[in-house]
Amino acid sequence: LGKTTTVVDAAWPEQPPADPALARLATYLDKTLSDLRVKADKVRKRKKAGAESAVSLSRAEIYVASSLEDWQQAVLAVLQEEADTPGGGAFDKLFKQALLADSRVKATGLLPKTILPFAQARIDMHLAGDASALEASLPFDEAATLTELLPFLSAELSIPQDALSILPWPPLDSR
Repeated sequence: LGKTTTVVDAAWPEQPPADPALARLATYLDKTLSDLRVKADKVRKRKKAGAESAVSLSRAEIYVASSLEDWQQAVLAVLQEEADTPGGGAFDKLFKQALLADSRVKATGLLPKTILPFAQARIDMHLAGDASALEASLPFDEAATLTELLPFLSAELSIPQDALSILPWPPLDSR
């Protein structure tokens, strides 16, 4: 063949950098499917009063918010300001104390055990290179994604596809 080198000497192919938005979508789908399976199993394990058999799951409604809550937007605003500050982005213990002391975050009235896990998840995504991690919107449409996956969700949850609904949150009747 006229080759002077072997396949052993060949380099691995170059890979383009991972798409953070696609990685975020994959993480979202993994977590959502896991949560749905756990909740469906929990319902199926319940027993009706006085009955020996478990409850069957015949329909499900999945509510999807179109935007983040006000407290989440306040936290993201503080995180974005820290990331944009020259020399900022430390996101250390002192920053977390400052985050909790920020007037916008304090005005929410929420406890640190609610705020800090959300903030830390977004910080981790930001530090991993996800440019949209500190934005208040997702780089994809959750409702459209779940609607597109209805046949898969139906099979995973063992619920007929026509008995599975993707609905906006908050429900229209509570607005």
